[in-house]
Amino acid sequence: MAGSVRAPLTKMLLATAAMVGLAASSSSCRIKAQNNESIFIRTIQAAQAPDCTAKPDPNGVFLARGTLDVGVRSRYFAFVLVGNQLVARGDFKLARAESNRVTLTGADVHLLDDQLKEIAFYSVVALGTVDPTTSSDPGYGLASVEVIPSGAIDAIKGTVVHSNTVRTFYAKLRVFGSTLGGTDVESGDFTFPIDVCFGCSVIFTPESNDTTIGPGTTPNCRGKVASATTTTGQTQACFFGQDGFIQCNVCQGLQVCTPCAFDCGKDGLGAPVVPCGNDLCDTKNGYSCDGKHCI
Repeated sequence: MAGSVRAPLTKMLLATAAMVGLAASSSSCRIKAQNNESIFIRTIQAAQAPDCTAKPDPNGVFLARGTLDVGVRSRYFAFVLVGNQLVARGDFKLARAESNRVTLTGADVHLLDDQLKEIAFYSVVALGTVDPTTSSDPGYGLASVEVIPSGAIDAIKGTVVHSNTVRTFYAKLRVFGSTLGGTDVESGDFTFPIDVCFGCSVIFTPESNDTTIGPGTTPNCRGKVASATTTTGQTQACFFGQDGFIQCNVCQGLQVCTPCAFDCGKDGLGAPVVPCGNDLCDTKNGYSCDGKHCI
């Protein structure tokens, strides 16, 4: 009787072990943290021109929402402000190293459309270090994260290409890593809206024009200098096509930065300016004139 019971039990244990092994081999090597209280995402920090730096400061400038112009750029990059609520344990006098400093290594991102329907899920690299707290306030650090990588851009580009449509997508992300003491940590979810458009970041200002070309109509987008701030008060984007404006003269070669048409006239030496034409839009690839530029 004992033998008849032992055999099925042995088979059951072996089957269970096999299932556990299969689950372990099919999942990622990352061990999920047991809670998301240790670290958290506070905001997406703004990179500000002209130095284009973001600060790991909860009182610094942050973005309430992002903008991605897929006519100019094929990915969305963010500086994620991460808080660390673990208490510092290092002690110089006792020669004890700090074990609660967090090294961030990755992020999981659920990309949602404007109906909050998931259209993509992926994991990306996140790089950053977050110091532990030495008071009742968390320690803070920045993680550089490619929130929408180029491989995921096709899921959203087709909804706005060759149009004036602006659609909002939502990136629901969480970051993860480990303490220097070897404990895995993971934040909770943070949802960030990103307005996606086609050509909306391109502006045509007097600074964009080459005044030596003439006579002719403007804009000609042949100016040689890119100013950080235009006469209209608009600030140049730190990353072309993302969270700011770009003057048309610094992104020539892209159709959304090309004026629809202009009378090229002659250069300062009286020679005809080439190329020249009344229709500069690549109609064969779906572009058409929309006021000043091709979309």
